[in-house]
Amino acid sequence: MECEANTECCMYDPTSWEVIQTKLKNKVNTVIQKRAQALELERRITEMKTKCEEANYPVPWEEYDRKATQMDAEAAAANIEVRDQMQLDEEIWAEGDYCVKPTNIRWSEANPATINSAVEDVVFPDTLCLNNQLSGVMDNQDNRYDWYFSKGGHTAAINELGRDKDVFESFPLDTIRKVVIGYNGIIRAWAFYDADGNLIAQQDDTRGWNIENTVEFTLAEHERIIGVKGAARNHDYKGRLGYWHNIQFAIAS
Repeated sequence: MECEANTECCMYDPTSWEVIQTKLKNKVNTVIQKRAQALELERRITEMKTKCEEANYPVPWEEYDRKATQMDAEAAAANIEVRDQMQLDEEIWAEGDYCVKPTNIRWSEANPATINSAVEDVVFPDTLCLNNQLSGVMDNQDNRYDWYFSKGGHTAAINELGRDKDVFESFPLDTIRKVVIGYNGIIRAWAFYDADGNLIAQQDDTRGWNIENTVEFTLAEHERIIGVKGAARNHDYKGRLGYWHNIQFAIAS
């Protein structure tokens, strides 16, 4: 390219480029985690208020909320660094291996083609927590997907994903209300929708395969996806893993 030939504006050695991509992915994971932290703090505040009200404790919540808003405004006016404002959040988040146990868990339907087969499904993560919901997917653009969760874990731990043309799709937390998965042997397409039927993210098959089986499910307003169960490492094509012969989502409340 002319830019490369006449200037240095386009020149990155492979190692530097890989470092840049890794930093970007780490930033994405940090944003996902911060969103999860904010949700967890809000949940704890609501739980605390509810318990105090049920016990008839005369706590002046309106005054506390007003003071918190004032302190936020003062911090912003003083240009206090974001990392300083988050210090308490980090301390709360780091309380041991904190896990909000779900009251109810159900699994979405399996790929119909695998129901009567000897598919060996693996569950991820090991512990299903209500405060660790599905938050994104790393799309290899070759029908290979690495599913991410809000605490930072992702399914590459059980189903290695080749890194060729990765694109990260982020799912806003607590927005998924409908999921459609399309199969032709393996997952070929997927789509996630919000409560109003608006498309959050999707991936159509890029290789021209016809969809043989479709699994579709919905989530109630109070439900989240907190885990996956699938035929990890069960479809190794030319040494490349990351394909899902079957995948089911843990839906919890």
